[in-house]
Amino acid sequence: MKRLAKILFAASALALFLVALFFASQQLAQKFFTKPKQNQDVNILIISDQPAGKTLRIKETRLEHGGFVVVRNAPEADASSRIAGISRYLFPTIIYRDVPIYSVLSEEQAKEILKPGAILFATLHKDADGNKLYGGPLDPPVKDRRSTIISDQFLLY
Repeated sequence: MKRLAKILFAASALALFLVALFFASQQLAQKFFTKPKQNQDVNILIISDQPAGKTLRIKETRLEHGGFVVVRNAPEADASSRIAGISRYLFPTIIYRDVPIYSVLSEEQAKEILKPGAILFATLHKDADGNKLYGGPLDPPVKDRRSTIISDQFLLY
């Protein structure tokens, strides 16, 4: 009888633990993987001014479809713009914070482009070919509902 009581007690304690774990995981999922509201744009890009000479970082971003953040030294439409860096592949609908941008510049180019006072432009790009590798023109800029390219500029200080 005592053994049965111990087994029932252990089973109920385990059930309570599993219920608590389930609710905790639901709260974490809501905190880190929130889905946008119906009228809210799924694609977001938030960046702030940052120090020159450090790894560039995107404050917060989310893409409806998987893709990348590409940082240039001029707006996307400017033919003379040069890519300064690219994020790793970002999976769809997940909110990413503090995303590093990996430089594609030589040391000499970085000194020229990534100096204090420089204005850089970050743009979301869709992984249109689905290979999870940035492919330049094969992976076009993401546009919002008004067909405006989702981009933001920031200053290096």
